[in-house]
Amino acid sequence: QRRAEPMVFFPAAQRYIPRMALIASTRKAGEALLEGIAQRLAAAPGGSGAPRAITLEEHLSRTSLGPERIAMVLVAAAAAMALGLGLLGAYGVMSDAVRQKKREIALRLALGAQAWKIVYDVFRGGVRVAVAGAVCGLVASWLLVRLVLHANPGFAAPALWMWLVSPVALLIVVTIASVLPARWALAVDPLTITRDS
Repeated sequence: QRRAEPMVFFPAAQRYIPRMALIASTRKAGEALLEGIAQRLAAAPGGSGAPRAITLEEHLSRTSLGPERIAMVLVAAAAAMALGLGLLGAYGVMSDAVRQKKREIALRLALGAQAWKIVYDVFRGGVRVAVAGAVCGLVASWLLVRLVLHANPGFAAPALWMWLVSPVALLIVVTIASVLPARWALAVDPLTITRDS
């Protein structure tokens, strides 16, 4: 992922290491196994402090993989916030579209239009928004990836599944955001709309 830092290597005889790390290979690392290893190490002569037994995953998360895990958590939090904001934005667009078509929906209901056709029209408008957003987002992302690849040849392009998951996630968000506006569309009362106008 990153270029190796310059290093200087010393022979083990010239470097004093006050601590010793033992790696135990096991299929399953439970609390009982860790406690047993710690007790056996504590019983060994020559130890100055209480030994600590931890799993390799915990050790890596504290040392070499710590920055990567922090970055992953931050990226995941940003993605969740973006998904929530996208859901709110799609909900606002769909609600406004239903509000603007309230008179038309009331007229169609008064003329005997079936409920599923009204709901289908609302979902179709949401899918239209999702498709437009997906096309614009994919084109902008592709151009950005090309720019980064040109500037940094070591950067790896996203996998194909990431390009496919993004439009699907957008479609799911728009579908969820269309549920309440679709229910509002079905709850439109033609008599109330006529009286208000």
